[in-house]
Amino acid sequence: MPDKPLTQLQKQRLAELEPKLRQAAKHGNYAVAKNLAASIQEILREAGYETRLMQAKNWLFQAAMEQGQLETARMGFEGIRKKTSSRTRVYLEATALEAMCLLKKGDMKNAEPLMKEALDRTSNIRSKDRRQQFQKRMVESFEREWTLSLLRQDNLFELNVDQVQSEAAHLLQTLSEEGIESNAVNGIPREKLYRLFDAYNFSRNQLPSADRLRLPSPESRANDQEVGKTLIESVKRVLWRSLCDEKSPVYQMWFDHGMMYLLDKKYLTAAVVAAMAQLNIGYFALAASVSAILFKTGIEIFCDRCEPADLMIEKADKR
Repeated sequence: MPDKPLTQLQKQRLAELEPKLRQAAKHGNYAVAKNLAASIQEILREAGYETRLMQAKNWLFQAAMEQGQLETARMGFEGIRKKTSSRTRVYLEATALEAMCLLKKGDMKNAEPLMKEALDRTSNIRSKDRRQQFQKRMVESFEREWTLSLLRQDNLFELNVDQVQSEAAHLLQTLSEEGIESNAVNGIPREKLYRLFDAYNFSRNQLPSADRLRLPSPESRANDQEVGKTLIESVKRVLWRSLCDEKSPVYQMWFDHGMMYLLDKKYLTAAVVAAMAQLNIGYFALAASVSAILFKTGIEIFCDRCEPADLMIEKADKR
């Protein structure tokens, strides 16, 4: 229990700091997150609000994870798990986030016990709707991180922006959206594609039978279009962070000049290529397919629909 109630001034200060920390976590801004978390800690530790402080630490280490500081993040989540009750939501989130760190590293073996524990502990959530929401978010997050880790290449092939844009335009002219999704698998070794749903299948199998049936069966997803859709969605979630930050150059150019300007200057394609290079992914067909879908969608709709669903779910979030 807290040692003393928060003052009105402390409440107002936290109401400013905590949303900013959550946003810094979502965008992977670890430097900003550290400053915000330090200010929050000054308020909460003095008053004895340890569990709420650990929630802030979850956001802090999520920022580290999204920035690629995986071992810092993993150790942080492990520390939170040791300091909080296993029946709390904060513990559940830290467990799932630590599993995501390991999946980002491509370490499925060590991630599996954490994935299982996190999914098992959703049974502590009394609300059926909220429990199912947590389960869905976890399964999607685990699948996305495993997908991206599989696509990483030891010898990255440098993508040419002009060639990618030309192919993306060709795909838009000749294929349906389903066809573009199927095209995304071209050039990716089949042995990688066969392992793509490992995290999804493992996660789905941890759920009670009634909850498991709400998710698509592995068999129903075993075709190029479903696989391609999964690949594109995984890259789009990462791309969102660079395109949809209002301070990013591409977003500001779109806001000032419009979509046609971005297409003419090839800035959208360049952003896709840069995001894939950052992920160490160099598959040409995937880059062209992601670009084509982005051209078709447009920045405004893309930023609205493709925002990554946060594993640490806000009460108002009903997605």
